Amino acid sequence: MEQARITLKIDLRSGVIELDAPAESFEQAIAQTKDLAGSLDFASAIEAEAKSPDSDGAGKDGATDESGRPAFAAVRNGSLGRKSRGGKASSARSGRIGSFEETRGLLTEPQEIELRAFFSEKAPSEQPHQTIVAIVKGEQLLGRRGFSYNEIYTLMWLGGVKDLPKALDVVLLKLMQDQMVVREEGGFAAKFIGRNFVEQELPRSS
Repeated sequence: MEQARITLKIDLRSGVIELDAPAESFEQAIAQTKDLAGSLDFASAIEAEAKSPDSDGAGKDGATDESGRPAFAAVRNGSLGRKSRGGKASSARSGRIGSFEETRGLLTEPQEIELRAFFSEKAPSEQPHQTIVAIVKGEQLLGRRGFSYNEIYTLMWLGGVKDLPKALDVVLLKLMQDQMVVREEGGFAAKFIGRNFVEQELPRSS
């Protein structure tokens, strides 16, 4: 005679527990299952889900930080970030918006204010012009030459550029071809033509 069995399946946030045991051993199996369930970290699983870029409220368009600027999470994972077909931010190569990470503490608050005022004064509308403005003013504010992709992205973002270049490496290549930027050991630096363009030719008359 076939032995009677009881099957129980519990669907949890952190996984699935499936119990299949003979009827006479079911109570003992339930006790063991309760011990197993007690060892699972439900709180961490829920927290991780809440922080996931795919969860509701993460990476939404228009997300801002405490200063009213677009949140960096939105830049990396939201509308400003490059997405794959599945909707997740792709792991792009260096110089692409998908690999952008904020350079924290790059500028002090007074320097940020000065940078935004400079961008407003020069009013660069094209991405190459926005990029060279960020480099030129960054060199003035920090007293050094050469910036990485992340530093240039950060300077542009702090300057108030809303639509960051998806391919900053391509923009910088064009600026190098135009003799406005040179690549040095410390990163990308402005050449005389680039500084002169920013100082003498911006803002462009309407």
